[in-house]
Amino acid sequence: MNAPVSISHLSKTYRVQLGSAAAERTLKSALLAPLRRLSGDLPASGTPAFHALDDVSFDIQDGEAFGLIGHNGAGKTTLLKILSRITAPSSGRIAVRGRVGSLLEVGTGFHPELSGRENIHLAGAIQGMTPGQMRRHFDEIVDFSEVEDFLHLPVKHYSSGMYMKLAFSVAAHMEPDILLVDEALAVGDIRFQRKCLARMHELVDRSSVVVLVSHNHESISSFCHRAAWLDHGKLAMIGEAGDVVARYLDAMRSVTPTIRWEGNAGDDTLRLLATYVRHPDDGPLETAEELIIGFNAEVLQPLTSLVAAIEIRSERGTVLAYSAYDDALPPPAGEVPKGRFAREVHIPAHTFASGVYEVTFDFGIHNERRIIDGPGTLMFELKGNRGNGRRFPAGRSGIFRPAWRWQEAERP
Repeated sequence: MNAPVSISHLSKTYRVQLGSAAAERTLKSALLAPLRRLSGDLPASGTPAFHALDDVSFDIQDGEAFGLIGHNGAGKTTLLKILSRITAPSSGRIAVRGRVGSLLEVGTGFHPELSGRENIHLAGAIQGMTPGQMRRHFDEIVDFSEVEDFLHLPVKHYSSGMYMKLAFSVAAHMEPDILLVDEALAVGDIRFQRKCLARMHELVDRSSVVVLVSHNHESISSFCHRAAWLDHGKLAMIGEAGDVVARYLDAMRSVTPTIRWEGNAGDDTLRLLATYVRHPDDGPLETAEELIIGFNAEVLQPLTSLVAAIEIRSERGTVLAYSAYDDALPPPAGEVPKGRFAREVHIPAHTFASGVYEVTFDFGIHNERRIIDGPGTLMFELKGNRGNGRRFPAGRSGIFRPAWRWQEAERP
């Protein structure tokens, strides 16, 4: 019997436009393009080639939970978009047998101006469901999503958690033969995440296929039967999920931490130019010092409902913290004007224990589209040589190392 997902020598190449959409930068890029072609930096088309996927081959069998891991920009989301037919491969062959349900990034699949109720019916129509099938599934979709009181509102007014709850419920209850999930379990409370995992287990038990992309390697190891590790678009390893995760983590430990990034990424509305992790005195990163995480960007046109946030993960991919620049401001979101857009978050000393951490930068328009996904990611290591915890510097358990105050207690 043919595998429900079969991938053979799959490649996807993008032509990257240099610079931003600003006229001045476009003119500069056009003038420099002939010189870059002569030096071999550009193909004949005048734009550099980015290989999101490069000659990837593997199959996924019936009733299999399959994980995809790798660094940001490794090709995981591109592969899911090809599987869900959002984009086409540049070369190679991909065969998908059955109905596909997909839950990719926020903003994919729903129309922001339509209500939750209307988007459920729209998704059913796109999936080819009959009115009878839609009526049969509607109540269970709403019940699972826990957003019944907000079905009359346009989804652009939903929080990210509400949006993803409804999106997951729709994708998982449309009788999919193949369910594609990209980082959805990072959104929402622990109780709802467990409910999502239980639903995916039900699908696998019914011989459906679940493909899970996650930076939470504990989720991949515990839920998936097999996993594939993508590295710069190439298939680095495929096998039992626990073995693949262990090899990936070993490789990551050997990578020199990157505490500063400079580049030019984004679209014609916002360009990310630099990200960094530092101490106030720019000395070695230690747990006993305040930690500063920041970015420098340029807004090319006024933006409303801009999301600009950081996400900090442990070495094993567990999300430890998510913080947006406007968290402390009351709604609604204000307009970010055109021009320089630079922000820093200050994390008090003695927050994190010594160890290796990853910080990603999230830019987008709330519940509509993502602008930055991958560029600017940093990896940093904290040492615990001074201050709190110095009596027992090695082998300490836990992620956080708070400087809590201890005092002598009176007899109860």
